[in-house]
Amino acid sequence: MSRVLTGRWVGIDRSRSELALAAARGARPLVVADAVALPAPSAGFDTVLCTMGLMLFEPLDPMLAEIARLLRPRGRLVALLPSTKPLRLRDRARYLGLLVALRRRLTYPNDRALSRPDTPLRRAGLFLADDRTSRFDLTIDSDEIADLFVRSLYLPGAKNEHIEAAAAVARRWVGTTISIPLRRVVAERE
Repeated sequence: MSRVLTGRWVGIDRSRSELALAAARGARPLVVADAVALPAPSAGFDTVLCTMGLMLFEPLDPMLAEIARLLRPRGRLVALLPSTKPLRLRDRARYLGLLVALRRRLTYPNDRALSRPDTPLRRAGLFLADDRTSRFDLTIDSDEIADLFVRSLYLPGAKNEHIEAAAAVARRWVGTTISIPLRRVVAERE
């Protein structure tokens, strides 16, 4: 995100390896921290951006409370999450092929809680301002992109042979696009 952010910002992750990748791409400043104990002042931020992480945090409520603590009144949380729609019929068939190869569903720890995000957000003192989905097309123009696409999926505990089988499925898509459905949730601090 550092390539598109303007103004003052700080990147936070608990993974040193993720932060090292960001630093190698020129992102600064970066801080190693856990989402439930962020080393930042209360009401010190206009916006918290959480890209592809909200669905993974366990437990969810303490993390949302920490985000609310960081935000100024009327400050915004903008979260990008995976979605299951909108997808074209062709893409549904492709994802089904991936799931068969992986021998699993793509699920996230907070799927149930975030199916109605207004409830956990309200418990944290945030209110839902917007919740929408969009479809983005990824051009699969090489085997490397196909492999990267499969490895970017949340697959804890997946067997390596299943991941390899899914990558082989995705390599058949070289020269085409795959739709990626994403969901943007915007919440404001009360």
